[in-house]
Amino acid sequence: MKSPRPILFTAGGSHTPLIDAFARALGQRSSIYATDLRADAPAMKAAGRTFLLPSYTDPNYSERLIDLISSHRPSMLFPLHDYELLRQISMRKAIEDLGTRLMLPEPQRLIWCHDKHRMASEWPTDHLPSLRPIPGWVDPHEALEAVARGQCHFPLLLKPRLGSASLYMQRVDAPDALLNIHQSMAEHLPDELLHLNYADQTPVDRGPCSMRLNRHESILIQPYLHPAIELGFDVLSDLDGNVVDVWVKQKLEMRQGRTHRALPVCRPGLMNVGVELGQWMRHPGNLDADVLSDQQGTLWLADANPRFGGGYRFSDRFGARYPEYLISH
Repeated sequence: MKSPRPILFTAGGSHTPLIDAFARALGQRSSIYATDLRADAPAMKAAGRTFLLPSYTDPNYSERLIDLISSHRPSMLFPLHDYELLRQISMRKAIEDLGTRLMLPEPQRLIWCHDKHRMASEWPTDHLPSLRPIPGWVDPHEALEAVARGQCHFPLLLKPRLGSASLYMQRVDAPDALLNIHQSMAEHLPDELLHLNYADQTPVDRGPCSMRLNRHESILIQPYLHPAIELGFDVLSDLDGNVVDVWVKQKLEMRQGRTHRALPVCRPGLMNVGVELGQWMRHPGNLDADVLSDQQGTLWLADANPRFGGGYRFSDRFGARYPEYLISH
């Protein structure tokens, strides 16, 4: 019997449950390939074949990834690191010319997800009527003016505009703290969080996802929505970007920005929210979204990432069989 084409996951990290889910769907582990910076990453122990790949910031990243795809011709490529998504989207033509489907949306949708300020300022109200964006300001003085007008109130959250998970996020409770912490964060933010792309300008790397922020516009200030119920969405779509399933969970405990405990939530209204979001994104694969439900029941989109997140293991545990669907179709 002919072996199925491999499925490749880059930046495998700790995504062992995801690797296990795809191995179960395939009925074998040997065709599940994973890459990481570290040979001892948990996913590297779970996959059938593993490869060391340099950081997305490395000048040789593109060439090494293309060589890997050219040699092994995986059917699908799932990047699992937020910043790697931005690098790979600029390589889409080179990747897909080799017969591998890159499981990412169109570049402008990817930028919309990654740039939290753009998400709020370019909110597609007609497409997402059930959700609201969390407002944000990059100028601390504008945030203070919004407080004075009653548009928001302390405490506020400061986080990198192009950040990932909860890294570098800080809560502030007073105007002086806002100004001081904003200045400190802007001055000390790692340079890699000022870029939307790390293209090394090789032919396979040129693309539309290039952007560089100056430090004064690199920090986003948002209201601290508390108390609120935090919901995690897995919006699952086919290869053409059509939504095929939505799984929602209530997050009960977080550790280092990842869901540690969760319960399934089965409410038709929330499923419809997931469908709206998926129809707007038109993404192949999984859209991992975080939504906050406040005391009035208003739903606020806090984050959206067109990739598998660590919380997918709960959807899989609750009954999602998305790997089986992708492989059978």
